[in-house]
Amino acid sequence: MKNTKILGIVIIISIIAVYAGAKIYVTKLAKAEVDVAIAETSDTTDITYKKVSVDLLGMDVHISDITVSPINSDEILKINEIIIHDFDKESEVPTFFSFSCNGIEVNIKEAGKEADKLRALGYKDKMLANISAHYAFDKEKKELTLKNIGIGAEEAGNIMISFRLGNINLEQEAVQTLFFTFPSLLLHDAQITYEDDSFIERVMALEAQKSQTTLEEFKKSLFEELDEKIANEKDDYTKKGLMEIKGFFENPKKISLTASPSEPLPLGALMNIEDPKELIKLLNIKIKS
Repeated sequence: MKNTKILGIVIIISIIAVYAGAKIYVTKLAKAEVDVAIAETSDTTDITYKKVSVDLLGMDVHISDITVSPINSDEILKINEIIIHDFDKESEVPTFFSFSCNGIEVNIKEAGKEADKLRALGYKDKMLANISAHYAFDKEKKELTLKNIGIGAEEAGNIMISFRLGNINLEQEAVQTLFFTFPSLLLHDAQITYEDDSFIERVMALEAQKSQTTLEEFKKSLFEELDEKIANEKDDYTKKGLMEIKGFFENPKKISLTASPSEPLPLGALMNIEDPKELIKLLNIKIKS
């Protein structure tokens, strides 16, 4: 019985040792690759970091305490952590890439005239922002899928954008002319989602203050105005959208806008449509709160 327990303990210790050794080895490889990437930008940018680690289960690469500064500049951008979830190392132009940047220090003093507006909303001079993105390119289908491009800030909100484009070529020789082929790109579908984290409430509170009224009275006036627009709107499609917008302002948590046309549409043709209602119906845009 004792031998069995001892054997079990030895197996557990061995597994831990193998895991720790593998993690150290993989982390060294990841650190080497990060250092090479930083060296390639050394002519224009000074980049430092404190630590590189690898999650063996998910194989995510974590880079912590990063500072980024252009050469011969006093500007310094601080980032708490960059996580590289997945990356195509084989192709000259990566066919897939997934990353997150957490805790990007933003100084609203650099926002110019907008800084005073942000302070009026109750934000401090330094805010923390997050950015994430995932894309995948299918060479055979010539389709680019961008999933959950996220931009968010603490006590403000988060915007997530996803879309799928067709008739696109990301081969290295074609990337330089991508701008000129923009009108012929096909939009398959798209979605924009906004998740609020007190920003809407702050805006309404500020507008109430400007109107010299209470927040409750301002909301009441806003909802009455929206109710009037909904009642007077003859187009059912637009009316439903207005009702969803009102629902979001009543309970500002999340609102999404999706475009799902019956068939892929060229971006050039969409840009030439001047009537917003025609564009909304052609894209089959729906609003959901």
